[in-house]
Amino acid sequence: DSLYPGITDTQLGIGIRAQTILGNNVYMYPDTDDLITENNNLSMHFFGGYSKNLSSSYYNFTTDFGITVQNSIYKSNNVYFTSYLNHSSRAEATALYPRFINILLKGGYNHLLFSEHYIVFSYQHFRRHDGNEYRGKREYYHSFELSLKSESFFTISGNYAQWDSFEYELPFQYIFSNRNFPYSMIVKPKINYYFRYFFFCIPYSGFEYVYFLGSKKNYEYSFEQGFLFTSTIPVMIYYSFKRDIDIERVGGATDYYHVVGIKLKL
Repeated sequence: DSLYPGITDTQLGIGIRAQTILGNNVYMYPDTDDLITENNNLSMHFFGGYSKNLSSSYYNFTTDFGITVQNSIYKSNNVYFTSYLNHSSRAEATALYPRFINILLKGGYNHLLFSEHYIVFSYQHFRRHDGNEYRGKREYYHSFELSLKSESFFTISGNYAQWDSFEYELPFQYIFSNRNFPYSMIVKPKINYYFRYFFFCIPYSGFEYVYFLGSKKNYEYSFEQGFLFTSTIPVMIYYSFKRDIDIERVGGATDYYHVVGIKLKL
């Protein structure tokens, strides 16, 4: 059922990938409340993930990639821009090509309220696309978001966590323009708890709930358990259980499934 039927081929490839960071010091300092020093005005962060959806009726493999560029205005107050891509293949043994594609563009301003707690004002543009199949209509929205976040949720590519501690995110999203998207508000609280060090890693547990309001109402959720390896490049290996809605199109299928994966953050 591919759009491009033809010859099947087998190939072997070799490649190289490089990642770079703008700025002198990317990481937040555990002994202070400063995310970025005044001498490090511009920085770039990366987020990447790859996961296998074990019991989904619709998803097979999922890939995530995000880039955030941020600039310090005054002490720990920053403006930022994020570009994020998520795509999943179909639930078939040989389906590795992208089927479901989500794109998020986001820009905003982070203001330090008090130690380790931020208020965030942002604009978002979210689009749902198709890979090798077409869902029959375009689906996207524009929104404004007001959010409260702890320090390690500073951006989509935040990379620091203290052991034996909570981190939280509480976004309220107002959708002011959309196409084939029946929701006008989205509320999506998220909380993680990091336990004490266990050998070379930090075990953690997380929960996220997403509530959609508008002409239709619905919800999603995710329970996550994993290990954070605090190396030069923080690595997270995790398991999660999810409820997803509107999979092949808005108003479409709902799925419950298990996921195992890996995340990298810079």
